[in-house]
Amino acid sequence: MKRIITIFLAVVLVLTLGLVMATPAAAATQNAVYDSHSGNISLTGGTIAECVAAPGDGKFVQLDVGSWIKLKFPGNWAAVPDGTAAADLRVDIYDALYPASAEIFVSLNGSTWTSVGIHSDTANIDLDLEGTGPVKWVKVDQNAHPIDPAYPTLGFDLDAVVALNAGIIPYGSITSPTEGQVFFGGTVSFNAIYWDDDLDPVSWAVRRGTDAPATNTVWGNVDGHNDPYTWDGHLFHSSADVSSWTPGWYYAFVWNPSEDAGEPNIRLVRGFYIAELSNLSPPEAFNLIDTQHTVTVSIGVPVAGVQVWFDIEGPNQSESGSATTNASGVASFTYTGTSAGKDTIRAYIDQGATGYQEGEPTTDTVVKYWFQENFLTGGGTIKDANGKKVLWTIAGNIGFLPDGSIVGNFNIVDHANKNQYKAHNTFTALAFSGDSTFSPPASYNIATFTGTFTDKNGTKVELTLTITDNDESGGGADTVAVTGGPTIGPTTLSGGNFQVHDGFKG
Repeated sequence: MKRIITIFLAVVLVLTLGLVMATPAAAATQNAVYDSHSGNISLTGGTIAECVAAPGDGKFVQLDVGSWIKLKFPGNWAAVPDGTAAADLRVDIYDALYPASAEIFVSLNGSTWTSVGIHSDTANIDLDLEGTGPVKWVKVDQNAHPIDPAYPTLGFDLDAVVALNAGIIPYGSITSPTEGQVFFGGTVSFNAIYWDDDLDPVSWAVRRGTDAPATNTVWGNVDGHNDPYTWDGHLFHSSADVSSWTPGWYYAFVWNPSEDAGEPNIRLVRGFYIAELSNLSPPEAFNLIDTQHTVTVSIGVPVAGVQVWFDIEGPNQSESGSATTNASGVASFTYTGTSAGKDTIRAYIDQGATGYQEGEPTTDTVVKYWFQENFLTGGGTIKDANGKKVLWTIAGNIGFLPDGSIVGNFNIVDHANKNQYKAHNTFTALAFSGDSTFSPPASYNIATFTGTFTDKNGTKVELTLTITDNDESGGGADTVAVTGGPTIGPTTLSGGNFQVHDGFKG
């Protein structure tokens, strides 16, 4: 799905300094042409003589004081930045026995020069062009720079200029976003660098889910868009608030369709994601202390390795931490509840890398109840006498928090009358009784509780439920009784299972 289209050739282009004439007349010739792979060389000032001791194909020129030499890569070739700190341009020298120094200048157009420092000819000189840009011209100048005083005729020894990273001018690169970068709303910057020896207009676009021209453009200066940007012929910049953009895959383009005759058009493509945190799941859960609980969240795009932080507030807040997304873009976080009570959990993206959620994308909160006393979980169905038609569905959880308050969530569905009764943390009484004969290893097997339930019409009714845990196989041996509104049983479940848990450790 991802695709980058760039104008780039990973070759080494060398301007060799072989076949230099030894006579002063030839040395003074302007724009002397060497072999077909070398381009043009301009000479001026001083004397430039071939060293007779040079290797056969490694001949070099020697610059006396006051002389300089210019070299130009042939055709549209240039040494270009590769986006890393690695060297892009090498001034290849003969390792002189008596070192001399020269200042090295680089240029794109042959008229505006940038110094890249004064260097000695004791080792090859490797230069990173990230802060300079593409180089088509190289000038080595020994004017006023030292040579060995004992050997005043032995100047700087230049063998070749090498494009370690070669490209064709015009040349461009997208600098942001990075390939496959994930954004969660906010402002996204689109930046590019472009080099040419003249100024041309630029067309650009950001498109959702495709790199096809005139399709799904959401930002740019084409296809009816006139979004703000800056462009000086070298640097491109635009910023967009992507908070309302649909999550998914996007392509950023920067290209120039107005190149001069003989120059290739530049079309650059960079893919990135707009993501969005989903709600945490599950929204509510009930567990015995010293067990594990897992919450999950999706970022909405299939990207692995995105770090998601999970903040816990409550008795187990020290268990807060992070997890990374899998290939489906889902992050799962598991922690152990060692203290009873209510935890609230949320997930967020720490875009500022501060360790805190500071106005950054965050989810809703979910609730986790940890019990150290008995609690009830489960659900089941009740069918008619023929065992075919489901009359009732009853399911939920209920228990005590350490402060004695009752928390729970129960739902009763009356299928025959198309009604349902819901209660969430509106319980006024809870008691456990019986023994462990039918509910190992719990100390009791019966839960009786009363709460305020609301039906589908908004009518409130107080119901009392008695649930007996008679079997752990899920075979429908448990019984349910409901009074106070709709009346059920006591009757045996047709299917399902309720579980009375013993919360006491040991």
